[in-house]
Amino acid sequence: MPFPYTVEGPFYRPNNIANYAGCNWLGLAGEVFGSNGEPQAGLIIHVWGGGIDELVYSGGAPAYGPSGWERSLDDHPKEGIFFVQLHDGTRPLSPVVEVRTRDDCFGNLVIINFHQQP
Repeated sequence: MPFPYTVEGPFYRPNNIANYAGCNWLGLAGEVFGSNGEPQAGLIIHVWGGGIDELVYSGGAPAYGPSGWERSLDDHPKEGIFFVQLHDGTRPLSPVVEVRTRDDCFGNLVIINFHQQP
């Protein structure tokens, strides 16, 4: 059975959207959108890998938008492999996304958005 949400990204950007840490930061962020493009807050984003296994919520990081989410990974850019998946609390809503971070100040913010299929 296909997942009800598709994934857009990852997109690598310099960290200049939600905080002033600049190159002294590495993280994942994005938004969750409904089938009509409306922001969806309150869904769970599971982030794991590199010693991290944590849940964050859409809407918890409004600097990225009304359904924004964010998970800081380190205080500096580095190469690593992390995984991200959207959940509703009982089941996965998206495929697992593998994210390879970079040791690069121009790509230390990795954006991943989720879109509900119509």
